[in-house]
Amino acid sequence: MTEIQIGWGKNARRAYSLDDVTIVSNRRTRDVNDVDLSWKIDAYKFDLPVVASGVDRRLTVDDVSAVQRSGALAMVDFEAMWTATPDVGAVKEAIAKA
Repeated sequence: MTEIQIGWGKNARRAYSLDDVTIVSNRRTRDVNDVDLSWKIDAYKFDLPVVASGVDRRLTVDDVSAVQRSGALAMVDFEAMWTATPDVGAVKEAIAKA
């Protein structure tokens, strides 16, 4: 990688974002039927290798059910929900039904 001098004795490396990168197929392109993205945690199998977690905001019941319908795992922070929601029992029941 090319280093760029940004000051006296300070160097930086060029970084790329996903907008700068183009993904193109080549002769080794795999068929959709040959690839399996599923994964397991104990007895639970998920179709997509995605874990959704409410780090910067709480996940709503709609968020959790949408993630689960897509085949991924959604993690709910019940402690944050407990402090922000007056009726936690109703929210827990809604998540269980979703």
